[in-house]
Amino acid sequence: MNDHYKTLEVEPTASPEEIRRAFRKMALKYHPDRNDSPDAVIRIKEVYEAYGVLKDTASRAEYDTQKYESQRLQARTKAKEDLQAASISEYEKLFATNQEIFKTLNKTLEEMKRELNNTKKDLDMEFQDYGSSAKARQQTLKEEMRRMASEMGS
Repeated sequence: MNDHYKTLEVEPTASPEEIRRAFRKMALKYHPDRNDSPDAVIRIKEVYEAYGVLKDTASRAEYDTQKYESQRLQARTKAKEDLQAASISEYEKLFATNQEIFKTLNKTLEEMKRELNNTKKDLDMEFQDYGSSAKARQQTLKEEMRRMASEMGS
């Protein structure tokens, strides 16, 4: 999965205006009429794709959710592989001789769990905000369409 934020060189917290400005900057930079580089065509397609996803609140929220889930899956897969790579006896040999290392490791794991939970809560709140914004925009558009239809009918 391409990172659309990296493609447009913006932070995931960027405002719609910042995304629009970054898109224009990158479009000018990689437009084939201005850039003779052989990969300019590929880069401009990536820029347009990234902007197409990030400019709309609903598609951006969906993209962020997919990206978050993908990162979670990668982390879980990596952790599972790491666990399988280490045998229990190796851990027993390592930690049986030094209880202080074991205590430090447990403390670090607890801190990481708390940090992960806080990050999850923050992301959940952001996704809820994106979803609420998308629903509000959808409702506004429906109302505009109804108004326009009633004006055309009059």
